[in-house]
Amino acid sequence: MEVSFTEEFKKSWLTSIIGFLLLVAGILVLTWNEGRAVHHAHSLDEAFNNVIALNPYDRLKPEYEGRLVHISGPLLVEEPLTEPDYGISIQSVKLKRRVQMYQWVEDRV
Repeated sequence: MEVSFTEEFKKSWLTSIIGFLLLVAGILVLTWNEGRAVHHAHSLDEAFNNVIALNPYDRLKPEYEGRLVHISGPLLVEEPLTEPDYGISIQSVKLKRRVQMYQWVEDRV
């Protein structure tokens, strides 16, 4: 027994509509995301065209105030960071202490 297209569609019309709506939603989300990516790329291009590269050993100049600048150089720390509780002293920019505590209850029978 052959089943016609209209009879088959009557059985699955809800899933067909849901599939079509998901397809439209996917296209809309993809278009929105691509628009965001293009906007982000234009922002990065604008920043790249307006950036001023500075030497880290040059003096600061007032004409750079409020401008986008790029500076690269060695990072020097005057004095070491210390952790007195553990007796640690390290020549670093940042010292982070993460404390974890475990507790359990012991029952004696």
